[in-house]
Amino acid sequence: MLLKLVACAAAAEAIAHATLVPVKLGDNQDIPVYVGGEADAPSIIVIQEWWGVDRGTMQKALRLAQHGYRVLVPDIYKGKKRINAE
Repeated sequence: MLLKLVACAAAAEAIAHATLVPVKLGDNQDIPVYVGGEADAPSIIVIQEWWGVDRGTMQKALRLAQHGYRVLVPDIYKGKKRINAE
């Protein structure tokens, strides 16, 4: 999966904000990944909190992008938020 995420980062166009890009995990599954920063920059994968991708996660990722990194934020809950840790 890591190689798929890095390939996704290289394929997405350079942007100043995050763009949602689907990454295939199998024949019938994909995971949405927010991608930001220059395509040729070193990449960092930002992992969401247990409750999902939120504004704070995205702000941190975009700050890294502003410092010259390509950021990837996989949204493993596909946009849904969790309300407790269990």
